Formats: sequence, structure tokens, C-alpha cells
Amino acid sequence: MTKILKNRLIIVLLCSAMALTALLLYTGSVQSEAKKITVVRAAGNIAKGDLITGDKLETVTIGGYNLDKSVLTDTARVVGQYAAADLFKGEIIMKAHLSDNLLSTGDRLRQLDGSRVAFSVTIKSFAAGLSDKLMAGDIVSVYVDKDKKVTFSPALTYVEVLSATTGKGIDREQREDETENLSTVTLLTTPEQAMLLTEYENEAKIHLALVYRGDSAVAKQFLDAQDKMLEGTR
Repeated sequence: MTKILKNRLIIVLLCSAMALTALLLYTGSVQSEAKKITVVRAAGNIAKGDLITGDKLETVTIGGYNLDKSVLTDTARVVGQYAAADLFKGEIIMKAHLSDNLLSTGDRLRQLDGSRVAFSVTIKSFAAGLSDKLMAGDIVSVYVDKDKKVTFSPALTYVEVLSATTGKGIDREQREDETENLSTVTLLTTPEQAMLLTEYENEAKIHLALVYRGDSAVAKQFLDAQDKMLEGTR
């Protein structure tokens, strides 16, 4: 009799344990389902340094249980940022993957794919280079002084500055001697714009006027407007 009771007790305990386990699993499943959230991920491969636009992103709903708090859930917080690392298709985007500033000149140069080229122009006077105040990320307009006549080309209305460099080849951000003036400015241009700048560099004096400095998304609006101007002249 004692043995039967003992066996029954073991069976009851096992059944209770199984019921408790099933309940915990169900509860966890319900919690996970209840915590589902929509996250932002890469719609395709995004290279380090790329400006992230809406077409490069997609959203997906996943279980939010135990999810890293730095995961981004709003595409508006991603668009206009730069990729701080290579992102692969389907990769969930976190805060550490983004930078709101332009990356180094070297990173930008490695992005060149033939549609844009890096072109340097000489700063022939202190005033021509905006009194030594130009820096990477600035949007500038190009004015040309030739034969004492100043002209302006619509094809060079909005151009992005990649770097401003001293005569020793040191970028503005890295120079230690603030008394050493900038000597050249490297611009991100189309091949057609580079042809114009080559002509101006050889035959005239180039002046750069600052148009915009600040938010990268706003800067892109200026560059998009320039692309439309260029399309109209082709």
C-alpha cells in the first residue's frame, strides 16, 4: 500500500512539473507575442559611409522579448544618417551603426564609384577660401574671376566639400598649427563638373562661397537640386 501511494505521489509530482513547465512556456510565448515590435533593417547592402535614404530601409515586426534597447524602430531616425559600419541586407539597425556626421575623407574616397570624382582646387588667396573657414561637409558655390570679370556657372551652384587641406597635405581637422593656412579644397563632383573646374583652375581664380553647413539631410537637398540642374543641361 505504501509503495502504491509513493508511486502515485511521484506521478502527481511529475504531472505538476509538466503542467508548470507548459504554463511557463505558454506565458513566455504570450509575453513574447505581446512584446512584438517593428524594427528598421537594411533593405540591401549599405556600405560604410553611405548616406542612408528611405529606399535603403525596410521595417519588419519581430518579438521584442529581451531585444537590445539600441535597436531603432523609426525610419525617420535613420534616414539622413551615415552608415558607421558596413550593413548587410536584412541586418537590424542599431544606434551604433549610424553617424550624423560625415566620416573621414578616406572613408568618403573609398566610396567613389565613377559617378562622382574627388577634385582639388587651389585656394589662391585667403579670401578665396572663405578666410580659412571651409571644412568637410560644407556646401559651396563656385565663382570664377577671369580677366577681371566674375562669372558663375549653374553647374557649380551646390558642391560638397570633401576636405580642406594645408600645403603639407594635412586636413583642416587634423592640423596642429592653426597659423598654417589652407592651400587646397577637395570637392565631390561629377566628371562634367571636374572638367569645368580644370578649366577654371588653369585659366582663372576660383572663389568658394559657403551656402550651407549643418544637418546632412538638408545638405543632401542642395545636392539633389544640383543634380536636377545638371540633368537639365545634358
